[in-house]
Amino acid sequence: MGNQNAGAIMEYDEQGDLVIRIPRHLLIQHGANRIVFAIEDVLTQTDAVQTEPDWDHDPLLDLIGRFKVDVPDGSLHHDLYLYR
Repeated sequence: MGNQNAGAIMEYDEQGDLVIRIPRHLLIQHGANRIVFAIEDVLTQTDAVQTEPDWDHDPLLDLIGRFKVDVPDGSLHHDLYLYR
């Protein structure tokens, strides 16, 4: 059960482990260490833990109402005022 992809051969051994065979010319062309580091990087990535924001203790909420501006319709014409 092999799969050819840009010269690399991917197959599974008797234990079910994925074996990737990369031809020597590709290792020389792209750098063996670079390929190994890329594979290790993919295999060791961890998904960022998603947490619910704590809106009740968000310090930015303390800024609301602290500034006086001469823009009475800032939320309505937000982009107009922002990109002037």
